[in-house]
Amino acid sequence: MRELLIHLNKQLGVTVFLSSHLLAEIERTVTHLGILHKGQLRFQGSLDTLHSIRKPVMQLHTSNNMAAASLLSTAFTVAAQTEAHLKINCTTPDQGAAAVRQLVMNNIDVYQASIIKEDLEELFLKVTA
Repeated sequence: MRELLIHLNKQLGVTVFLSSHLLAEIERTVTHLGILHKGQLRFQGSLDTLHSIRKPVMQLHTSNNMAAASLLSTAFTVAAQTEAHLKINCTTPDQGAAAVRQLVMNNIDVYQASIIKEDLEELFLKVTA
C-alpha cells in the first residue's frame, strides 16, 4: 500500500492525505506533514524541515561514563548519562571527533561512538512537549 501511495504521488502528482498514529510508517511514506496536538497545528512542513530542528546527538560507551560526562561537560552539552552510555549534543563530525580525542587523551577508553538520528516519534514528542 505504501508503494502505491508513493507511486501515485511521485509519478502521477496526486496529493494523498494520511492520518495515522503509526509514525514510523508515516516517516517512510510522506514528504510533507502536519503535527496536530490537542487540536492545535504544532508543525507543518517538509519531513526534511522537521528533521532539521533536531540536535544531533552522539552516543558514547566508555570505560567511565561518569568521568567522561564530567570531562566533556565543559565543551559539550551532556544530553543524557547512564552507566551504559553517554549522550552529548554535537553539531558536526569534527566535534564528535574532538570529543573522542579528548576522552582518549585523558585515558578514558571509548568502546563505541555513534550519531543517533531521532525518528519521527522522538521529533513528535519534541514538537508537542
